[in-house]
This record gives sequence, C-alpha cells and structure tokens, in this order.
Amino acid sequence: GTPIKIAEFNNRVTHILRQQQIPVVEAYQMGLIKNLLTNEIFEILVKKDAARLGIRIEDRIIAEQIKTLIAPYKSATVNDRDALKKFLEIQGMSEKQLVATLRDELTSRILKSTLSSASYVPDALLSDLQAYHGMTKNLEVIFTPNSSITLKEQPSDAELQSYYQERSAGFMNPESRDVTVAVLDSSKIAKPVVTDADIKAFFDENHDQFSLPASVDVEQSLLDDEAKAKAVADAVKAGTSMADAVKQVTGHEQAFQGKNNLSKDGLPSEIATPVFAAKAGDVIGPVKSALGYHVIRLLALKEAQTASFDSVKDKIRKELEDEKSGNAVYDVTGDIEDRLANGETYEALTKDYPLTLTSLKALKKDAKATSWTDKEFQIILTKAFGMKDATPSEMTDLSPNKLYSVRVDKISPAMAKPFAEVKADILKKWTDDQQSQQNLLAAQKRVDDLIAGKIQFTTLNPSPIHALSHAGNTALAKDVTERFMAAEKGKFILAISRDKNGIYIGRVTDVSLPQENKIDDASRKTTEANIADAGYMAYMESLQTKYPVTINDALLARTYGKTTNTAE
Repeated sequence: GTPIKIAEFNNRVTHILRQQQIPVVEAYQMGLIKNLLTNEIFEILVKKDAARLGIRIEDRIIAEQIKTLIAPYKSATVNDRDALKKFLEIQGMSEKQLVATLRDELTSRILKSTLSSASYVPDALLSDLQAYHGMTKNLEVIFTPNSSITLKEQPSDAELQSYYQERSAGFMNPESRDVTVAVLDSSKIAKPVVTDADIKAFFDENHDQFSLPASVDVEQSLLDDEAKAKAVADAVKAGTSMADAVKQVTGHEQAFQGKNNLSKDGLPSEIATPVFAAKAGDVIGPVKSALGYHVIRLLALKEAQTASFDSVKDKIRKELEDEKSGNAVYDVTGDIEDRLANGETYEALTKDYPLTLTSLKALKKDAKATSWTDKEFQIILTKAFGMKDATPSEMTDLSPNKLYSVRVDKISPAMAKPFAEVKADILKKWTDDQQSQQNLLAAQKRVDDLIAGKIQFTTLNPSPIHALSHAGNTALAKDVTERFMAAEKGKFILAISRDKNGIYIGRVTDVSLPQENKIDDASRKTTEANIADAGYMAYMESLQTKYPVTINDALLARTYGKTTNTAE
C-alpha cells in the first residue's frame, strides 16, 4: 500500500486552514479534514491507475504549465526563477511538490477527457430531459409572514439576559488592531548591467535549454471498439477527414481527440514506435493501449533542433537582467529583514531604503481599502490579522514592484457589547425567533388538518400561481421554487422562505410539459458534460474497490479533535 504520513498531511492541512482562517477543531467537526484526506487518497489512486494504464505527462508540458502559473509574479525586476520562488512560498510547497501536483492534475484531466468521449446522449433521452426542464406547474398557495404572528407575552429582562448569554457571539465588538505597513518600491533599486560576455557564457553553459526534441503533429481518435476503430482508419485512408470519419462510424464526434503535438517520451511505447516510424500523411492504427483503440494520422514530423545564438540572445539578455535585478531586490529585502531582526525599526530604515510607511489605527477584518487597491489591501489585512505579536513580518510581494512588511502595534480583543447597549436588538431577535417558531408549529398543524380533511383549502383563500417553471415566478419566493417544482400534484406541502421571512402552504393543481422539444447544441453539450462528470465520479468510486483504502479515524480524532489544537 501507499501510506499517507500524518506529519506530511498535517503540514498541508495547517497551510490550507491558515489560509482560510479556520480553527483546526472546527474544521475537524465540519468534516473538512476528512474531505482533504479523501481528496488526497483519490489523487494517489488516480496516480496508481494512470501508471497501470501507461499514461505519462512529459516534462516539457509540466514546464509550460509552470510558466503559465508564475507569469503573474514576473516583472521587470523578477525573473522566472524568483517568480517561481514567490509562487512556491505563497502556495506553501516545494518545487518537487508543485511538479507532482501538476502531473497528477494533468493525468486526471486526461482520464476525465477519455471518459467524457463516451458521453453521447441519444436524441430521445435529451428530448425527455428538455421536457423536464421545460415543465411548468400551476399552484394554489397561502403565505403567512412570520411578522403576522402575535405573541401573547413579552420576555422579562432575565429571559432576555439568558437569551443574550446564549447568543453573545452575535453581539460583539470585533477585534481591532493598530498596524504599521512598510512598502518597498523595488523599481527604485539600482539595476545591474548584463554584458554580451554574460549572454554568451550563459548560452554556452546551458546549450541543452535551447534544443527541442523530435516531435510529431498528429490528429487522433480514441474508440472503445476495435471494429469501429478499423472502420474509422479505413475511411481516413480513403480520404475522409478524421472528424467526419468518426461521426460516420459512431454517430457523433466524441471520440475525435483533435490535433496535438507530441514528443516520443510523452507517448506509451506501443504508440510511439509506429508513429515515429511513419511519414507525413500516414494513418496509423488501430493501435491498442490501456485507454482503448487509437487511430492516428501523422500531419508532420519535426526533427530535433537547436536554436542559434543570435535567435535567442535577446531572450537570454532579458532573462539575465531579470535574474540580476531579482537578486538585487532579494539582497535588499534580506538586508532589511536582518536589520529588523536585530531590533531596528521601520522608521530608522527609511533613511537607507525606498520604504513608505502607513499607519492604520483600529483596523478591523472588514475594513475597506483606502491607500491601496482592494487586492493589495486584502493581502495586508490577511497578514495583519494572522500575526500573533509585534515582530515585523518578512518582506513579501504585494504587487509588481512592491514588497511589504506589517508590524502589529496594538491588539484590542473582541468584546461582547454591554447588554444595555444592545437590549433593543436582542428583543427584536428574540421576537423574530419566537414568531418564526410559532408560525412553523401553526403551519405544520394546518397541513396535517388539510391532509386529514378537517379543513378545506378553499376556506383559506389561496392565491393561484400559473406556469411556475424551474426559472421561477415573480408571484413566488425564489428560494421555495424547487420545493414546489418537486411536489406531487394534489399533495399539500409546507415551504419555509427565508427570502420572504415566512411560510407557504400550497399544492400543485396542474402539470404541463412542452409539446415540442427542440434539441440545441448548448443543451446537448451541457447534458453530456454532466454525464461525463457522473462517469468520472463512478470511475473514482471504482478505484476504491480496485485499490482498498483504510482510514485511521482514531488517529484523525487524536490529531485534530482535541480542543488544544489550533491552526497557527
């Protein structure tokens, strides 16, 4: 088996909960810890099954994904390497963990894509589904707002005090903090010079970086039946396009995988060998793999090649400039952090570095941005309320050309508001709760009496609602629409509406289905996507049977169920 070590899992859990600001015990009680563990188990199972199926993600695809991820962190002073470092710091993972995560995600995507290729929906089924979604219902309802309930007695001060004590968390003055924010303008740090000799030396030392392996441009189809795959191959050899051939044989284009550029090390050997032995225009297959039967048409073969120095020197210059500028910024931030660690203040450092200080008094978690963009301020706010003492935080990225550090100068803890100050609010909340409870009891009795025939619905003067659909009707609260759309004809039901703060009692009097159901591409794609998702979930469940899993619930309870644990 493949054990998940509690120490490694706990590191990931702590990082996630710290980002979400959720206490560990609360996360355990809500089932979040179990969900995180389940997700990790499924990742391992998919990885195992992908290896069994021969699915491999080549390194160059991983590299391209990483470049996309770090692009927002690059700037004139931040090169690829430093951008990656920042990204990894924010995500709380190592480079090795990032590569493994991306490889697992891409593998899952390939498996899901393969499963979805079989998600064809017949017209008859699609027509029935559209009829269901186009269904309308006529109702008759009565509505009783909670506010219409008259309470016989008002609470005493003692009762309100008790009610307040039970719900004091809802009547709090929130925690506030006085903080100082130091922002470093990295654009004002001197930029190092890159010489032609530096560029040539880098090119000579990193020659392999500028070479591309041999690859092929192909279009392919993946089918689950050998006879159908052979029919597709024969049609393509006879001059039919791959997409049309698939549609002719299967009735749809789901098995057509489109065009791709592939290198030899990214393909299973049973496919790579015949593909790289073919010439442009050849049709290969059917070739059987663990995923099914492949039919491949070779569009072009691209030989391995190495870029010339002149073609890449400008790119190298920029990369080296970015790297040296990033190193300069890194050195400056390191100096600042060292001096702060030795007891110097932000105020003293402004003499030597391009630092701007901002003092924020009585800052609350729901404060709004003033001197920064909303995104920048949210980063600062999260940092400020995640700190435990007055030690300045490390210098980290705020936005391009800006790094920041936060110092907490004062913490004013959250405190319950005095009873006298919130007595009116408490009375209103108590009244709302009592009216809601009494309205529900009365509505439940009324529904029971209607079902038993003790009262007639007509005596309650119900209002008619015509042509209620899944999209709703202005005559009915939105949050009870699906409750009535799911109701049986003639059956009395009760529906609580939080939108309108009251209770509906009603019944369906008529159900209508559309006479004609025009099948459109958007509906077909949506339905097929939903079926593909369901198929993928079924596949995931099957993995648990194929690879038995045991969860140590006692260990989870000991680790996360104790009230002494915190996500610090």
